[in-house]
Amino acid sequence: MPSRPRTVDVLSLETLTVGQVKEYLERRFSAAGLAAEIAPRLEERSGGNPLFLEAMTNLVITQMRKLGTLKRSGCRFSRCMAA
Repeated sequence: MPSRPRTVDVLSLETLTVGQVKEYLERRFSAAGLAAEIAPRLEERSGGNPLFLEAMTNLVITQMRKLGTLKRSGCRFSRCMAA
């Protein structure tokens, strides 16, 4: 059987530390302290995997927006203030 040409490239991603997760979250959230609050948990749950981290962050954003505790500010998110 003839071999097929290679059409897939492999991209190796290194795991992220809690500090790197916090830095990523600070870029996503403008809410002071939110990144520091959730970084350890998201790092633990994602295992530092950048792709899992992004998916989990998007899930957190979706859930918080549904609850009305997060609002979009341009391309970043901030906490909604209680009335």
